[in-house]
Amino acid sequence: MKISRRKLLLGVGAAGVLAGGAAVVPMINREGRFESTKSRVPAVAGTEGKLPESADAVIIGAGLQGIMTAINLAEKGLNVVICEKGVVGGEQSGRAYSQIISYKTSPAIFPLHHYGKIQWLGMNEKIGADTSYRVQGRVEVPSSEKDLEISRAWIKSASENPGFDTPLRTRMIEGTELANRLVDAQTPWKIGGFEEDSGSLDPEVVTPTMANYAKSIGIRIYTNCAVRGIETAGGKISDVVTEKGAIKTSRVVLTGGIWSRLFMGNLGIDVPTLNVYLSQQRITGVPGAPKGNVHLPNG
Repeated sequence: MKISRRKLLLGVGAAGVLAGGAAVVPMINREGRFESTKSRVPAVAGTEGKLPESADAVIIGAGLQGIMTAINLAEKGLNVVICEKGVVGGEQSGRAYSQIISYKTSPAIFPLHHYGKIQWLGMNEKIGADTSYRVQGRVEVPSSEKDLEISRAWIKSASENPGFDTPLRTRMIEGTELANRLVDAQTPWKIGGFEEDSGSLDPEVVTPTMANYAKSIGIRIYTNCAVRGIETAGGKISDVVTEKGAIKTSRVVLTGGIWSRLFMGNLGIDVPTLNVYLSQQRITGVPGAPKGNVHLPNG
């Protein structure tokens, strides 16, 4: 029996919804509708011609993570190739929320978020183009006294040693400062956590911009070129096998998003993932809603 990748993914997602039971059903029962969406990323031309016989590193997946990984490796002097089963930014990178925030993240991932903000601050100047990155500042109002305690404890802990020679720019704000950040809010909120250096990116801008920059520094991006597997020799990676041929390499980075678990499963490696159900109400301005980048307990 033949089954497409997309049908397989939908099947996995359906199983996750059934397993989720009570947690998911209330969300499904909300007023609204399911819509099939397409990537918002404009087309980026893939590299023409045959695959190279070899590369220092092969990246699987041409979303933003794969593109940025390739750029970092190329800047270290490696010859890098990206293989993408579809088009550039065709999956998560074309639909992403794309906020770069570190507020209340766990110690395991806080350094990545904190460093990410530092990196994006200088990206426009570095590549000579507008990536869409903007520093906005974000307010999150605690949902309870317990949440307020957690927020204060997180700020204290993260402030002690944020790393990368960059201080934590997150603090609690009240009074006029908070009110000025919650313009048009109907509830008189008393206190909120304010992350001064939080930022955001527009997927439809940053993904093609960084992909074209990657190509300009010699990174080859082969689209409609699914990777089928990885070969080893003497216990080490030797080849990446694609639907268009094999590439000899000793380094592979998998940046396949939700497809990564399926790919690693073919290698006998289980990568646990969580199903995500996204309820998207609106992506344009709402008259009378609080202005700015805010997260409020009442939605």
